[in-house]
Amino acid sequence: MKNGPDSILDAAEALFGARGCDGVSTRVIAEAAGVNIAMLSYYFGSKEGLFKAMLQRRCLTLDTLVNQTINSESPSSGIFRRFLTVCAHFLVLEHPAFLAVLVRESTSSQATDRATLIGELTLPLRRTFGEILDSRETPESHTGGDSSFAIMLGIFAAASVSPPFAHPAKEDSVEWLVDTVLRALGTDDSLSGTIDAARLAHGQREELILSQPDSFEIGMVD
Repeated sequence: MKNGPDSILDAAEALFGARGCDGVSTRVIAEAAGVNIAMLSYYFGSKEGLFKAMLQRRCLTLDTLVNQTINSESPSSGIFRRFLTVCAHFLVLEHPAFLAVLVRESTSSQATDRATLIGELTLPLRRTFGEILDSRETPESHTGGDSSFAIMLGIFAAASVSPPFAHPAKEDSVEWLVDTVLRALGTDDSLSGTIDAARLAHGQREELILSQPDSFEIGMVD
């Protein structure tokens, strides 16, 4: 059983994903983690410090997994599909609450500091994503790296609350999700590269809002 900082980070991630950072107090997080609030303050200082530590933990792990995976085989051997598969497993299947945090806090008009922090901590991953797109034979077929990364997150977020991803998912479901992203980005000849091609179960579509080169926002609209 986890205790100490790990239990606090896990509780914070779950609560931030469900309610948003502003909707949860440090006392509620401490209670959910089974620790006293003094321990939370000792390890993280404040809610914002806890938020940063929670982001750092997942971003570092995902970046490491991506690099290990895409470097394990020849770059010509389906590198983009491997990238998307790793991200889908990690964000949609393993850590959907973390995915919810990324999307929610990136789009909140009252959490600009958190959105900036998310932009900073996801920068290595987004750069890898952009480099993979730029290395493809037809780079003109996709939008900018940050735009495409934001589209990917929006599709993942919609899928994470839709069957079969709201339940234990199988490999064929991940493959379907990866194919959906590829089509939405126009990297599949079967469909044009419009985001409308990636509409998911709840009738949602992903509206991309770019703010600055090293940050991104996604608004989920009905």
